[in-house]
Amino acid sequence: MTIDPNKCWTTGAPPQPAPYDDDIAEHGSLIAFQIHVCRILAAWLPLAPIANQRRAGAITYADKKTVLSDVVTSLRSIGVSMVITLESGKRNSSLLHSVTFDPITYGVRIAEAPKTNRGPTGTNMSATAVAEQVMLCLSGLRLANGLSKLDSFIMGGEEGDLQTAELTFSTAYAITPPASLLTE
Repeated sequence: MTIDPNKCWTTGAPPQPAPYDDDIAEHGSLIAFQIHVCRILAAWLPLAPIANQRRAGAITYADKKTVLSDVVTSLRSIGVSMVITLESGKRNSSLLHSVTFDPITYGVRIAEAPKTNRGPTGTNMSATAVAEQVMLCLSGLRLANGLSKLDSFIMGGEEGDLQTAELTFSTAYAITPPASLLTE
């Protein structure tokens, strides 16, 4: 089976595997990793109904101070939100001033407000359908310093009026010193 990248990715090819250096400089490596996963999901064409809304909280990362309000706003206006979380990491090397996780485990939490989402302004993608597309997007994808692997999923959850799905993935990821700390 061969997948046509023009049918999968907004740019015709998957995004680069590693987070952008500018994001690492601004946010640190771990948040840059989460931001990068957000960008990858936004570039996956089957998730375009969510990404094209360009609303805060539609595809975001776990920043406990701001994410809840962004997600609530997103659910009111479009009905689906995805939040990228970091779960855990196991250090795999003893390199000086570097940390290599293999695996690093990250999650994608999906929430759907069916009343909003299945109306005229919604995405019409259920939480389960979004979860399937996230699995297809991230499974086997070169991400950071490894290949992303689906570890587990939970479908059909409920939180009040919301329908939820939770996916857990893992890959390898190295945090290295910024260029400013290196000798020239």
